[in-house]
Formats: sequence, C-alpha cells, structure tokens
Amino acid sequence: MQRAKLDRHGLTDRFEDVLISGETDSMKPRDGFFEAAKERLPADRHVYVGDRIGTDVVPACENGFRGVLVGDPTPLADRSIESVAELSDRATIERLTGE
Repeated sequence: MQRAKLDRHGLTDRFEDVLISGETDSMKPRDGFFEAAKERLPADRHVYVGDRIGTDVVPACENGFRGVLVGDPTPLADRSIESVAELSDRATIERLTGE
C-alpha cells in the first residue's frame, strides 16, 4: 500500500533506496526496522518520512534518522512537509537530506 502511494506520486525513483516497514520482517517503531535500513545505506543518508509523531518521527530520530513529519510542524521532528507530493521537488529532497 505505501509503495503504491509512492509510485502514484512518482516518488520511488527519486530516492537512492526506499524501505517500507510493511515489506520487512520488523514493523516500526521496533528497532529491527531501523536496523534493516542502516544495513542498506550509510547513517548520514537516512531520512524517515511519516505522518505520526509517536510511531514514525520520534522512533526515527531516536535511531539516528532525520525525522520528517507530513503535517503540521512540531519541534519533535527535524523537518516537516505539508504533503508527500512535496517530495517530488528536488529542492525539498535536498533540504530534507541536508545536501
């Protein structure tokens, strides 16, 4: 379901790698999901995008990821965006990844 959303917005190919919790053996916010991501990319490349503070952003930040909240800004998130559609903009991706 999440991958279909990314595909629908043309976002899957915008990133070096995409890991979706429903496609792994360990669901978020368990650490196993984040460990799987760390095995695939260097830590400085991790950006986690989610729409929930407690199960998305906070666990991501606790595991060394840049936590991006889809929704209203909060100090608990490293960054926020109004909509997933913003990820189609290269400048937004660069801002979120710190490049």
